[in-house]
Amino acid sequence: MKIYNKIIYDINDNIIEEDSYEYYGELTQCDVVVDTVTDVLGSDIGQLALTIAVAIYAPQMVGYLSGMGVNPMLAKVIVAVGSSLVMGAIGKALAPKVDPPNFGTSLQQGVTVTSKSPTQPYRIMYGSTRVGGTLVYGQTTSDTNEFLHLVIIYAGHEVDDISSIYLNDDIVSLETSSNDSNGIPIYTPTSSDQYSGKLQIKKHLGNDDQLADANLVADVTQWTTNHKISGKTYLYAKLTFDSDVYPNGVPNISVILKGKKLYDPRATSFTASSGTVSTTTNTITLSSHGLSTFDRATYDVNGNTAIGGLSNGSTYYVIKVDANTIKLATNYTNCLAGTPISLTSVSGSTTQKFNFTTFSDNPALVIRDYLTDTRYGMSAGSSELNDSNFQSVANTCDESVTVANPSGTEKRFTCNGSFQLSQSPKIIIENLLTTMGGFMVYSNGQFKIVPATYSNPTVSLNEIYLRSGLQVNTRISKKELFNAVKGVYSEPANDYQPQNYPFLTSSAFESEDNSERIYGTFDYPFTNSSRMCQRLSKIQLLKARQQISFSAVFNLEAFQLNVGDTVNISHARFGWTNKTFQLVDWGFQVDMSSGNLSIATEFREIASAVYDFATGDYSTISSGKATNLPKSTSVSAPTAITLTDELVSYNDGTVIVKLVIELTEATDNFTELYEIEIKQLTDADGVAVTDDFKQIGRGARLSYEFLNVIDKASYQVRARGVNIYGVNSSTITATHTVIGLSAPPPNVENFACNIVGQDAFLSWDPVDVLDLSYYVVNFSSVTSGAEWSNSVPLVTKISRPGTSITVPARVGSYLIKAVDKLGGYSIDATIIATDIAAIGNFNEITTNTQNPAFSGTKTNVVRNTDDGTNFYLTLNSTELFDSASGNFDSVTSHNFDGGTQNNNVVASGTYLFSDIPIDIGSAFTARITANITQTSTDRDRLFDNVAGLFDDQLSNFDGDAPSDCRSIIQISTSDDNVTYTAFRNFSVGDYTARYYKFQLLMQSDDLGSTPLVSVLSVTVDMEDRITSESDVVSGTSTKTVTYPIVYKIVPALGVTAQNMTTGEAYAITNKSTTGFQIAFTNSGGSGVSRTFDYIAKGYWLT
Repeated sequence: MKIYNKIIYDINDNIIEEDSYEYYGELTQCDVVVDTVTDVLGSDIGQLALTIAVAIYAPQMVGYLSGMGVNPMLAKVIVAVGSSLVMGAIGKALAPKVDPPNFGTSLQQGVTVTSKSPTQPYRIMYGSTRVGGTLVYGQTTSDTNEFLHLVIIYAGHEVDDISSIYLNDDIVSLETSSNDSNGIPIYTPTSSDQYSGKLQIKKHLGNDDQLADANLVADVTQWTTNHKISGKTYLYAKLTFDSDVYPNGVPNISVILKGKKLYDPRATSFTASSGTVSTTTNTITLSSHGLSTFDRATYDVNGNTAIGGLSNGSTYYVIKVDANTIKLATNYTNCLAGTPISLTSVSGSTTQKFNFTTFSDNPALVIRDYLTDTRYGMSAGSSELNDSNFQSVANTCDESVTVANPSGTEKRFTCNGSFQLSQSPKIIIENLLTTMGGFMVYSNGQFKIVPATYSNPTVSLNEIYLRSGLQVNTRISKKELFNAVKGVYSEPANDYQPQNYPFLTSSAFESEDNSERIYGTFDYPFTNSSRMCQRLSKIQLLKARQQISFSAVFNLEAFQLNVGDTVNISHARFGWTNKTFQLVDWGFQVDMSSGNLSIATEFREIASAVYDFATGDYSTISSGKATNLPKSTSVSAPTAITLTDELVSYNDGTVIVKLVIELTEATDNFTELYEIEIKQLTDADGVAVTDDFKQIGRGARLSYEFLNVIDKASYQVRARGVNIYGVNSSTITATHTVIGLSAPPPNVENFACNIVGQDAFLSWDPVDVLDLSYYVVNFSSVTSGAEWSNSVPLVTKISRPGTSITVPARVGSYLIKAVDKLGGYSIDATIIATDIAAIGNFNEITTNTQNPAFSGTKTNVVRNTDDGTNFYLTLNSTELFDSASGNFDSVTSHNFDGGTQNNNVVASGTYLFSDIPIDIGSAFTARITANITQTSTDRDRLFDNVAGLFDDQLSNFDGDAPSDCRSIIQISTSDDNVTYTAFRNFSVGDYTARYYKFQLLMQSDDLGSTPLVSVLSVTVDMEDRITSESDVVSGTSTKTVTYPIVYKIVPALGVTAQNMTTGEAYAITNKSTTGFQIAFTNSGGSGVSRTFDYIAKGYWLT
């Protein structure tokens, strides 16, 4: 039997170093056996050299004992059971007596760290746990060393699976969509994982026949098809360089392994018949078999005819078809390829068996595997195992136990952990035995294990069997005493790191020990359930409180006992009647004078209640991590990004736009600084641009700026946190479309009007924006309900910083808007209405009304109506209903009567007023006003047709008439009706000319919207002018008076005479636009000279 402490292989599978002990069965020197067993199992064994020699040198020892005067029959008994005596040594070394069990070394620290070492002992893995590995190969490739290839060995044997992979402390979310040329899956991180696109993983589960990694052979010239790493579990990881993904260099790569496949001596029976064995599909039906591909099945015909294609006693690879069906393969290669054995026949219906080698965390099967493993275990043969015992204990371990906090069930005992071959077998076995709170004995040439469960006594002993008195101890020593239990175990929810299980205390036991709490420490390196630890620890505490022990010598009636058996002891003197004790040690004792053989024993009291555990006994265990401290690789991103833009003005008048970036602080206190990057997504027209992220800030502050962003362009900003180790968090992003200079200026506030004589004094507060250019004032003749679209320009430009202007006073509404440097208007007009007319009167000369006939000349403008009564002007369309081709229902791309999708509205058109020119008779100064009522429509920009989000629109969601379309009244003047000025935009005011023409200019910016004009007129007014003279002397004849001005029509005239007497009168004659005549007469009709005053009032003057 070869027992390996340590085996070290190089990458080519050659043994570099081997540390082992040989046990050959036949030895020439007894002390060699003693040394070997001592080294392997411990030092507490020297006194048993003779009994070990008896076990090995049977013939020689019979003669030796007979020569010493021992009865020959007793000598044969000794020889027959000589190997049983070894249990005294192994029992003492591996099984506790009255002392608290020595559960070996504490949980190893750092087992999840992957290291680089030229001589690292292999790790052996049972059950499931997280482990680090040994980096045995690393190589970069590509001209820029972009790719790093790593080979990491995790176990010195085949495992069931590598179920999870950690990079540092982060589990990588993996998926596979393809296999390599050898059929090995290629794993890559999912798209949402932080390592997406930067990592590739290949799992090699350690089969002796596994091939060299095909991808590594293809990528790295030094790695050849001979580099198979047979029989070892390893990962091939290919990392793509990215300083953001791997800020601290090569990450620690650890894994959760589902460990070694274990042979189960508990056979699985099945009925071999045509119903369960298919020679067509080569399948065998085994209901709920629980097997995986690559498991092994050892076939037992059970005395019947073998299934065609299978051989009794042969071991095959399992190919899992589904939960109830398997196929079998002759070797690993065929199993990997999915090539099964051809099952050619099945005879009748017979009961046959399989013994499976599959993944298991059953402690009994684990210990059995370690004892029998010829490579790293104790190389025990099958004859050295009491398989009935191992099967029985395996069933005990698999028993379902009801648990609480939280409620549920779990197996009674499991084994999940790992060890390295540098540890001694004694320590390894002790640690494995902690999983069941038991011990192991070697009796009658076979290993047995005793779990922490109660067995009813089958043997009773009393005084008649004694060969000595009883040496009784009623209490254990203070050194051995404890009344509370604590310890650590491996917690899966804490990434398999060691943590405390709930302490177990007892106030009753403390009272027995002078109210002093004394802890016994029990670590469970192969247990990953806190509740299992609680059950085991309670057993250890209650066993320790069973303090009565005794030693005595019995006759051969005690020979039938094994260490661990429970026995009923009766002894009148001590008042014991069938009191239950457990045998903790025994050995032969020979009376050299008489030759009598006796059994020296040690017992300790036990009770079934020691093993009782109610669901109410469980303490609540914390879920998740044992500490709230963050991982060094765990960094919180800022909670949010808020983006706004602002205008910036320089001393030279330049105005630019800056993007303001505000971060919301990360939720933890370990984020040291933030990194901010920006890129442009679209230009001002919404067209996507190609741009890369560029860093614009790095620091602890939460506010950043980016200058000279483009109006109406979109930008994306991303930010992440960085901790003191330089590890980056995930990024968060935000997108912003710049408003900047394109934002409409604010509405004008505090607009006021003060009428003084013929003038209206308008004033307002300045609009406080950096890109303000000027103000526009319009006028509407209505005093309520005025709208910007239905008003006409009064003052077209009032430059900043002006905040007042004097205009003609009129009854109606004054409207004002601010205009920025890009020509953008305030969203809403500010309106002030007045019904106070100017003191000076105007006289309406003529009004030219176009609606509803709209009979003027139309260019790209049409007269429409919706009801046959109300008419309006609109821009023409290139595709109206009557002119559109095709069927009405077949047009799905746009509205049938036009719209932007087909550019159906003309860009501009004009309507020339009818009944023009207006002739005022001569070149007079006239005040001209206008009246217009208009709305707008957009055939495509209706709510259901607008793309994007409602809140993202910069203007009205259903259209913005002032920016999309408009109607403008224009004026042209002449003095001779031949030469006219060009049409120019009209505004209310005074014009000097004889002839006047008017037209309406209609425009559409987007070729989809159009203005609708329903009221359209212009009015020509002349201002009243007064002339007068005082103290004019008439003379005795007719007096001719000439006005200092020439009126358009005869003005009104008033005369006041002075110093007239009774009977005198005056007569006014020949009134005209230039003057009049007046004559004064007395009562007799004769002319007299008098003094008079006159006043004339009229309009239209030259």
